[in-house]
Amino acid sequence: MNMFQSLNVALFGGTFLALLAGLAKIPTSLRQRPLTLWLFVAFFTLLRFKMFLDDHKYFGRTKTKNTHFKIGFIVGFVSWVFWAFGAWSVQTLRDAYFFVGVAILIATFWIIIVAVRKRPYREQYIWLATNTLFALILWFVYRRNISEADWITWAALGLAIGVVLIDLVFSKSVPELEQ
Repeated sequence: MNMFQSLNVALFGGTFLALLAGLAKIPTSLRQRPLTLWLFVAFFTLLRFKMFLDDHKYFGRTKTKNTHFKIGFIVGFVSWVFWAFGAWSVQTLRDAYFFVGVAILIATFWIIIVAVRKRPYREQYIWLATNTLFALILWFVYRRNISEADWITWAALGLAIGVVLIDLVFSKSVPELEQ
């Protein structure tokens, strides 16, 4: 594991500590928390895990001694910071939707920076499409500003979860699925 992979692991762990801390700030018991919260947490967890795996794979195989990598890494780091903001602010779902949408959009810029350096590969096109969809879904539910018992928000978050699961399998993020 190289330095960038180690940093990826540390920031991934830090993001989930921020999520746990954000959940701990909610004054209600676990059973009283709305389905919308749990759908968002499921989406957040699945997508952040998928992106962690993709980043880990990328850092393991890419050449790091070039300007494109350095610019991309800085953009990626900013994305990770917004993931942490989204996790920390989960007690206010509207804020979490916004921050995670920003994080995904910034991660999309990172994909573009990497693709500009070399010819884009198939997964990058998929990631551009899915990331755009995820950001649009999150900002849609952000704009609706309905935090509980809303079937449209549930459907939107359910769609996002379904797309993450499909993407997780077909973009070959999990090495064991490739063999």
